[in-house]
Amino acid sequence: MQLARYRKKDLRFARLHVVRAEQRISRQEVIVRRLRMIGAPLDLEHALLGRLYDSKRRVLYRLKRIEDFLDATSQSA
Repeated sequence: MQLARYRKKDLRFARLHVVRAEQRISRQEVIVRRLRMIGAPLDLEHALLGRLYDSKRRVLYRLKRIEDFLDATSQSA
């Protein structure tokens, strides 16, 4: 397994990815609410929403890993 070496730039990009993931989820939740009000089928929209939640979870996990790495290196220096 390759050792990951993260920089502050990686942290900035990871935070940006988290923001984008949250925006995608909020847009999809709005779509689901609108379709629910008109009584349209929601199977595909719920499947997409589930995939978006999984994506956000992976992005948050990566962000936490980068933050932990940078905290550990700053404490050791």
